[in-house]
Amino acid sequence: MKIDNVIILGRAVPEQTKDGRITVCAAGWCEKHGFIRLYPTRVDSPLKLWSVVSVDVERNPRDSRGESWKLLDSRYGWEKINNHINVKGEVNQKNRLKLLESIKSNCVNCINQKKSSLGIIRPIIKHWYFAINSMHSKAYQPLFSMMEHSSVWTKRNYFAEPRLRYLCGNSCSVKQFHDMQLLDWGCYEWMEKNPQQPEGIWRNMGIGSEDEWTHYFLVGNQENQRTSYMVINVLRQKNQEIPPSLFSV
Repeated sequence: MKIDNVIILGRAVPEQTKDGRITVCAAGWCEKHGFIRLYPTRVDSPLKLWSVVSVDVERNPRDSRGESWKLLDSRYGWEKINNHINVKGEVNQKNRLKLLESIKSNCVNCINQKKSSLGIIRPIIKHWYFAINSMHSKAYQPLFSMMEHSSVWTKRNYFAEPRLRYLCGNSCSVKQFHDMQLLDWGCYEWMEKNPQQPEGIWRNMGIGSEDEWTHYFLVGNQENQRTSYMVINVLRQKNQEIPPSLFSV
């Protein structure tokens, strides 16, 4: 089927599949279907943050989450799956905050109780730090190698992983801290290119400058751990008066 007007809200750090492909999980939202997960996608796909796309998709029999889709022929037509993505435009700066306000949830627990695998949270960020990446150097030994992106780092290449400790805003239903790993691809690229200054990712996202920036977290769970959520992307907007929760694609 075709899904129109998907607004891309984040892409996670690349992963290596057991067959050797380097893949990326992308997530977004559309008015008709709500939150959308696209996996696997190529590292060179045109799925950029805030782009509006139409995609030809099918269900993934290995992933029963309602938000999960895969591009047509993503396995045997891997080299050409970008042909199933049509970029139609981009959400302008003026409408981004309106969208995030209109689709946010009060708390991660609310997202979990609804059995949703994706959601938006407006957090109160308390602590940001690096932890040891338990996946470091545990690379697969694939049956064959997809050499076209062999130079792309996957999460297993990084010794450390960024983490965020936060409350789900003043409306948090449980009043407890959440501690989650951050998967935003851009942060990991910064760490790769600036190994002596990894803490620059916090400055780049305006974390620690909440008087200047309003932050939203795109969170998602794992297919095999439905109650365990991670921060896929940190979306930031300059502080201003929050508009009414109205948005039209």
